[in-house]
Amino acid sequence: RNVVFSELELGYYLVDSTTGTLCSLDTTQTDVVMTEKNKEPAVDKKIKDGENSVDENTASIGDTVEFKVIIDVKDGAENYVLHDKMSDGLTFNGVENIKVLLDGVEQEAAGKYVAVSGGTETGTEEDPKCTFEVKFENSFLATLTDDNVLVVTYTATVNKNAVIAGEGNPNEAKLDYGDDSSTEWDKTVTKVFDLDIFKYTN
Repeated sequence: RNVVFSELELGYYLVDSTTGTLCSLDTTQTDVVMTEKNKEPAVDKKIKDGENSVDENTASIGDTVEFKVIIDVKDGAENYVLHDKMSDGLTFNGVENIKVLLDGVEQEAAGKYVAVSGGTETGTEEDPKCTFEVKFENSFLATLTDDNVLVVTYTATVNKNAVIAGEGNPNEAKLDYGDDSSTEWDKTVTKVFDLDIFKYTN
């Protein structure tokens, strides 16, 4: 999309957009092409199923399910906060089980990210609060470029509140970024099925 501002005085202008950008007009450059200060990152949530990564799996009550969120980092990465929301049928196994990998290499949390149970977002009955959040330090994000990929892994246990059959048990994740932007929620589903047992006597 092209937007034209004409007959502006020379000076600095902050142009508000979904991700924010800054430009200046001066005597040597009266025509300016602007680029977004913060490009929109891509987020892909998956379930680890053996050697595969899937959007939907099956499990039994008591089983451990391993999730991962793949974040395609963009130049100018800033204020990245990963939000994760689990349904009642999944019990989060704690922030101590969260791992962050940069291009396949596990990262120490110190100076790079902070993981906390619960979330800062206000929840409602229809849209409950996050199960946990991972906040990435801007000093760490400043070292990353378009070529980098962050992967966040964590686990949950299927509990007795799990939905049997039907729509299954969803787990959602999204990423806040920039000044006031966020991706859409990306969802996986874990399904639990009834197992009918018949006992016969001779």
